Amino acid sequence: MTNAFAAKLHLPPQDLDAPSLFAPNTGALKIWLEQLPKANLGQTTRALFNAVNELNRVRLSPMQRLQLLESLRPVIHFASGGLRRHYLNQPIQLPEQPQKVARLAHVLHEQLAVGYTLVSAHLSAGGKNGLSPTQQASAIATAIHRALAEHSQNLLRDLQLYRNPHPGCWFTIHQLSKFARECNVLASVIGDTQCGDSSIDNAYLRALLLGSARTNQLRQENLTIVFDRALGWATATTLDGAERGILVVNEDNDDGPIYREFVDSLNEAGWHGLDTSALALELNAQRQRAEENTLGDPALTPELLAHLAQTWSSASTREFLRTAVREPVDISVGLTSTHHFLSGELDFNLLLSDDGHQRFAQPGGNPFMRPKASPAAVSAPKDVWDSPYSAHPGVMNVSLEILNYEMRVQQQKTGESTEREKFRSEAVERLNVSPGGLCITWPPQSKVLLRTGEIVGIRENAQKNWSIGVIRWGKLTDDGPRLGIKLLSPTAVPYGARVVAKTGDQGEYLRVLVLPEIKQIGQPTTLIAPRLPFRVGQKVSLRCRNKETRVQLTRKFASTASFNQFEFRRLTSTVVEPKPNETRAGEHDGAFDNLWDSL
Repeated sequence: MTNAFAAKLHLPPQDLDAPSLFAPNTGALKIWLEQLPKANLGQTTRALFNAVNELNRVRLSPMQRLQLLESLRPVIHFASGGLRRHYLNQPIQLPEQPQKVARLAHVLHEQLAVGYTLVSAHLSAGGKNGLSPTQQASAIATAIHRALAEHSQNLLRDLQLYRNPHPGCWFTIHQLSKFARECNVLASVIGDTQCGDSSIDNAYLRALLLGSARTNQLRQENLTIVFDRALGWATATTLDGAERGILVVNEDNDDGPIYREFVDSLNEAGWHGLDTSALALELNAQRQRAEENTLGDPALTPELLAHLAQTWSSASTREFLRTAVREPVDISVGLTSTHHFLSGELDFNLLLSDDGHQRFAQPGGNPFMRPKASPAAVSAPKDVWDSPYSAHPGVMNVSLEILNYEMRVQQQKTGESTEREKFRSEAVERLNVSPGGLCITWPPQSKVLLRTGEIVGIRENAQKNWSIGVIRWGKLTDDGPRLGIKLLSPTAVPYGARVVAKTGDQGEYLRVLVLPEIKQIGQPTTLIAPRLPFRVGQKVSLRCRNKETRVQLTRKFASTASFNQFEFRRLTSTVVEPKPNETRAGEHDGAFDNLWDSL
């Protein structure tokens, strides 16, 4: 059993008599660790990298190896935590240096896991180790639990970087769980100050839950939250026969959990069913309490809970058929940039005032000034998303007495240069499209920080109209980054908005978008606003040029980590005269050798 287990995981040979950096005892190792220049992350990680690689090749007794690894592990986790800032919250296609840092973190945890796997394999092989059966079982359980935790750290990192797990990651995780079951230690509870106390079974279920959470639709910080909470959620999850659960996993494959309906046959050996139905119900109830502002876990937002409850209760199916295309489009990322381009690249302060000159378009070029369609044309079946992919968007009605206009303003050249640098759009290629969204490439060299749930503007090549969408998922492929975008509206109108305060200062205007009503899908006129300070029930002032419209937010229509989408009702509409003294806007192993020193 043990030889087969070791052979499957390709464990390294032990061909060294002693480590070169310290004597093979915990006392000498602790002195060596205390002397590490922990303020110098590069030098510390290089020393740890060399130590853990060498230690896995030294001939040691299983318990001696376990003791040394237990002393090394907290320091490696400390160093690994310092490396995160180099590769998290970065562009989706990491530059070469952050890529090497992420690879270094992966190797540190991988080699630590290899060391613990050696301990479990050698202990289970028997031999004279001076341990009672209970002590031996406890040591095996500790080693397997540690190895699972280290591989799970690498799994988390890969998913946070929107890439597939490293080859062999899932297979190793499955085999460690299988080995624990064969050694009768699956239910053993192990203390772990780095990754959380749990049984080996729950540590395995944590990895399965993380891998099945549709992680390409979540932000990096949300994945950390899911990983941390998954140990508790594992108690409401069961891994049973292949006939149970909406998810299945094969412990002999190098794949994570997949939905049952996507598997052709479950007759071969190795399949197990992952039953998450009870957990989905529990999370859905927690979501309802969170929406009612009942005290709970603040990190688990209603949006995250809704995503997880839906993910672990049913498989995701496509609503629309995709059509493969190869067409250029422009993409702006974020509410601020999208608002800027929708306003004709006008300075925000000028948009709020009457200083921005307006030029009414001719009826042939302005979709808001065209004659209304005939009743027959209105009743004819029409795809609501036809307009973003057509040169003639058609009639749209924004129920705020809005005339579509283009604003032009004479700005100083320095101001124009600053605006161009601050607000940027990327020229990308559309790979496929459906009535509900599109998939695009993303330039690997782009410095834009992409996040799921972010508002984007979409403009076809050589067209003026910007459609509005939201980033649904991201993935790093061999051909470069890919983004999935859900379309929200064929057009929008940019406004400034602020909450109407009963007393005191009214506060600054913030950028918001008004999306028109789409009758074909029953979508009312809505407001896209930042997460703060807007909330349901508030009265809000919407301003564009010298026109102010007061509305009341009546219902939250949708929400992500970046914005809220509200339904609203109009209260009043007035023309604001500028104040005489109002200032006019715009007047004033060798692989890491070149890495250590840069950390």
